[in-house]
Amino acid sequence: MTTDEDSHTRSPGAATEVYPPGAGAWLLKGLAVIAAILLFLMVASIYLGEHEGLVAAGLGLVVYAVGGVWAWRRRKRPLVIEKSGAIRYGERRICEVHEVRRVVYRRNLEGVFELWLELADERAANLPVVFSVFCSEGAAEAFAQRLSKVLNAPVSNQSGASNCD
Repeated sequence: MTTDEDSHTRSPGAATEVYPPGAGAWLLKGLAVIAAILLFLMVASIYLGEHEGLVAAGLGLVVYAVGGVWAWRRRKRPLVIEKSGAIRYGERRICEVHEVRRVVYRRNLEGVFELWLELADERAANLPVVFSVFCSEGAAEAFAQRLSKVLNAPVSNQSGASNCD
């Protein structure tokens, strides 16, 4: 097995694995903030004697705990580029390597950077969220460069001045 210099790409024999940047840490931090808010609401409900609020906040905490476990387990699942050319995430086939024209990223209207694969027929191949949503342009560009190296496809930044602030 070979590993590249940034330790986020591995080639275990028959396939290349590309791991998500930051391992989904932003998702886990968001869930932690929401859980803290729900916990505060539970404490406030107990203090104020509002039992309906306590039940709602408790159910909310359970839902977010399940979401946190889901996010934690998915943080280390790689994109797999098989020797046959298929790009997969788990059992989901995203596209074939020979179909990829370029790796594209841009800043959307909310200020978040999105990344996707543009295919030869100009369709977009959407990647799972842990590989396609970034809070900074630097992170989006770094991952796009890493992915383009593995896929042997150029990178395109489609962030226009009209989309920025």
